Amino acid sequence: VVTLVAQDITANLKPVANAGEDQSTSATASCTTSAYVWTCDDCEGQEFDLDASGSYDPDGDSLSYTWTDLSGVSTISSRNSASSMVSVPPTAATYNVSTSHSFNVQLDVADCATSSTDVVTVTVSCKGEK
Repeated sequence: VVTLVAQDITANLKPVANAGEDQSTSATASCTTSAYVWTCDDCEGQEFDLDASGSYDPDGDSLSYTWTDLSGVSTISSRNSASSMVSVPPTAATYNVSTSHSFNVQLDVADCATSSTDVVTVTVSCKGEK
């Protein structure tokens, strides 16, 4: 007995993009006072690792990767790689106040015919201190 299973080879399932978990870090900046007025340096720019290793194609097709900075102010080291790094710019500090600055990075994954996206948010909390 021979059993043949017909499979539609034209059907292509969409890949699944996974940009990883949102990330955050804290930074501090130096502040000084003169005549009761506080002046603070900026918090230094920060770097975050980007990891698309959780992305996959249900059909087993190979994937291409593209990282895009949606905030327009960050720098991505390897835009077309599964793993990369995003550098966010220095952020303004205020004395004794923690301020959060968030930056969104989009991952696009594509197989031979379709694509999908995911967004990871990286956040820097900046606080000015003596």
